Amino acid sequence: MASKGTSNKKRKKNIDNDDDDDDEAYSVVQIKLNTLLQPHYREWIHPLLEYCSYNVSRIVYEAWMLAEMHILRLLEEGKALPKFNSSFFKSCCVNVSQTKRGGGDDELRSTTEEYRKLRPPNWPVPENEKMSQLMSSASIEMETAFKNHIKLNLVGRLKRYVRLKYNLKNSKEANWFIVSAFRDADNMLVDDQKAFKTWLGKNPFMDVHKDIPYFLGKLHEILKWYDTLDPTTKGKRSFTLLPQKRGYGMSFIHLENVALPQVLTLLAREVQCDMVQTLLTQVTPNSDEEAFLHKHALKGFSQNFCTNKEVSRALWHLVFDVGRLETVNRKIWV
Repeated sequence: MASKGTSNKKRKKNIDNDDDDDDEAYSVVQIKLNTLLQPHYREWIHPLLEYCSYNVSRIVYEAWMLAEMHILRLLEEGKALPKFNSSFFKSCCVNVSQTKRGGGDDELRSTTEEYRKLRPPNWPVPENEKMSQLMSSASIEMETAFKNHIKLNLVGRLKRYVRLKYNLKNSKEANWFIVSAFRDADNMLVDDQKAFKTWLGKNPFMDVHKDIPYFLGKLHEILKWYDTLDPTTKGKRSFTLLPQKRGYGMSFIHLENVALPQVLTLLAREVQCDMVQTLLTQVTPNSDEEAFLHKHALKGFSQNFCTNKEVSRALWHLVFDVGRLETVNRKIWV
């Protein structure tokens, strides 16, 4: 859970926010879920959040596998790669969970059909009801993890490749081989460096995130070359083009202002109504909003009031024992 408190450290001012306070700093508080939940609703909300966490975790895990399968298919068939943004990863999340039509373009849906055929019989497909906002947050994390994975691993994988390809002695020599190939003039390079520079085409140390599809193609070529080597070749090490959940993937889920009321609509109707009654003793919506809440319970909350900071904060305090974490200088930011 994010908190906001005072700090003596200087922070770069956000010019887009006139209300930014230079004395505020953000931090993270780690606490057990069961400890943080309000006792009155703990027996209902704890299993609900465990259920959501379990399903979103499985969705993200399978979404990485679907995305990897999709990229490999497109590269093998010589087709253009998609834009690797949060929308692409959200479509992957949707497609591996319980959905009929699926998301993404025709190419991704085609890959999804093949992916589903590879699932074992009676495979329990992850649930996604009322979890669209959780998947949206997860897809943003996946986009970041994907870019970090490519950028941080690219040079290391190129070093291993040139060591095998050009019979270099060690990693230090391989690093010099690559650096000098793009730093020195062509007339200063040996023939192997010229061949490598011509093959790679772009500098792997400059703006990799802008050319990710291009470098993915080169990494795929390396994998195909590895397949031609003897399996016992020393130094040969395969890799995945995309991160897996155990690597640069997320190990938690984001429960944000929009996601919380949406998830809570999975609770029994009587529990929702009880929460609404308690909320109405703490906040004062207008008569139309109050009538809407009485009629639709928390579903009405998620549709109409998630942008209301006063009501949103009241809901977080209703579900979580936020007060135990707050001090004079530290306030929970929701």
